[in-house]
Amino acid sequence: MDYYQMGPVKVKPGTTAFGHVPVANRPDGTMVNLPVIVAHGVEPGPTLVVGACCHGDEHEGTMTVIRLGREIDPQRLKGTFIGVPVINVPAFHNMRRGNPYDLYILDMNRIFPGRPDGFLTERIAHTFFQEIVSRADLLIDLHSGANILVQTELVCYERPDSLELAKAVGGPWDILWKGDTFGSGTSNGAAARLGIPSVMLELGGAGGRFDHFEENVDKFVHGIANVMKHFRMLEGTPDLPREYTVVQMLPYPCNHGGLIVPEPGLRLRQWVKQGEKVMSVIDFFGREVEEIRAPFDALVCGRRVYPVVHAGEWAIFLGQRTTE
Repeated sequence: MDYYQMGPVKVKPGTTAFGHVPVANRPDGTMVNLPVIVAHGVEPGPTLVVGACCHGDEHEGTMTVIRLGREIDPQRLKGTFIGVPVINVPAFHNMRRGNPYDLYILDMNRIFPGRPDGFLTERIAHTFFQEIVSRADLLIDLHSGANILVQTELVCYERPDSLELAKAVGGPWDILWKGDTFGSGTSNGAAARLGIPSVMLELGGAGGRFDHFEENVDKFVHGIANVMKHFRMLEGTPDLPREYTVVQMLPYPCNHGGLIVPEPGLRLRQWVKQGEKVMSVIDFFGREVEEIRAPFDALVCGRRVYPVVHAGEWAIFLGQRTTE
């Protein structure tokens, strides 16, 4: 065979192709598809899958995959790059975290690898894993803080066989988030069951409304280029940090609804002491109804920036130092 094929998309060596992998039909008869970008190298090498926007309001990853599709030269590539700029297409259309067309709105990054006979979100997740991720030697899943949070550069990994990939992201990605904080249904969890090394990258958020959106996209692109250099898909030496900080991460919720107010000077990558106050929740009259304090010495890795908060929603992401 003189070409690489994924669904209806055929790619000759040394070229890049674009197309769609079908999932299911809509009520009007049109098709829900997964958009794919495939750069097929002229020499053998690993297959890297980079997916984005399984949460429909996380757009940094989408722009990153589009950039990579434009910038990767398949004539200089060893192996195959497969980019999916938007996984959860219905959620993306509605600018929401989850797909509103499900009977029950599901978080896609809790139900991987999906089900072929499930709700629409489960079928999309199944197609992504069955038709695309199953071909991968390496998987990178791109995330951000969505419409409500901002995150610093975080490389999330679960298993020891993903640590090499996690460190290869390099550059400013020097915080490694270890563990399965959100259970076994994440992309990392599902990839682990297939024996595929994988990481999730977190950076940015708040719907891309901040001026540093393009800077964050640059960091994503740089990190993935580091991975491709490390695994000899591209020529060059990856840019790696001198040391890494490994943390176990927990998101801490509010227990009262209201307006969230960070402590003055609170910033990402700041170390806070156990018991230190980091945020308040106030009511409509300015009265403090809740204090949020660090439960341990912790690194501030993400925080809520959307001021309105309901009981049970995330307020802050704190990382506790651990070992690899």
